[in-house]
Amino acid sequence: MAFCKVATCFSGYDIPKVEAMGCSTMMSGSYYVRNYDFSPELYDHRFALSDPKEGFATAGYPLQLLGRHDGVNEHGLVAGFHFVSNADYQTGISAWTAIRMVLDTCKSTEDAVHLLKAIPHAACYNFSIADSSGKQVAVEATPTTVNARHSTNALACVNHFQTEPLQTANRTNIEGSKKRNEYIQQLIEKKVSFTDAFRLFSVKDSPLFYTDYEQLFGTLHTFAYEFTTSRVVTCPAGRIDVLDFIFTDWINGENLRLDHVLGER
Repeated sequence: MAFCKVATCFSGYDIPKVEAMGCSTMMSGSYYVRNYDFSPELYDHRFALSDPKEGFATAGYPLQLLGRHDGVNEHGLVAGFHFVSNADYQTGISAWTAIRMVLDTCKSTEDAVHLLKAIPHAACYNFSIADSSGKQVAVEATPTTVNARHSTNALACVNHFQTEPLQTANRTNIEGSKKRNEYIQQLIEKKVSFTDAFRLFSVKDSPLFYTDYEQLFGTLHTFAYEFTTSRVVTCPAGRIDVLDFIFTDWINGENLRLDHVLGER
């Protein structure tokens, strides 16, 4: 493979267009829970914990090694991306590189919004972001405009833009995204617990769990974080194994009880 192509893939800058992708997130003042939906052929199959000398300690799912699908950092800032469309596609930073930048350098939702407004975006993505102060934000980013939906109560984030100026950038068919949004709104109204939210996202009969892997729309993992306890709970699709640990304990030197987790399609 040519050096320029390798650099493009691993840096997440000026990458080829991604044509489809799912992802559903529910954020509240006490937790964040999310499903990542795509093809297993384009997936790193890894969960990574990092505590670098420069940058914040993080836990999350890598994409093309350097990027992140989603994750949390040592300040309790959690983030994930959601593909919307390729409207006005341009040379710019990929969503997974943007998530890595947010987790490595930001302490709050305000920091994350400021960063996401400052960088060039290649395509149209939502970014679901929440912090330990109880603030949540859905950043709606296109190559030309970045808007934000804020909340201190609860927020859903899926695969379409909801702020009025950006709705023209949505794909033609967003009915599936709207249905997922409606279901999450029902969960928000019911004020489901952290444990119930993780279960309702990760079980195969959930309205948020998909198996269209050949069409680039199958659930690959569920990731959840509880702010008050710094608890991470995550599993691959099929949840044979669940990784459940306190992130601050790992930062302080405690090893995880598992070195791998298994799921099934």
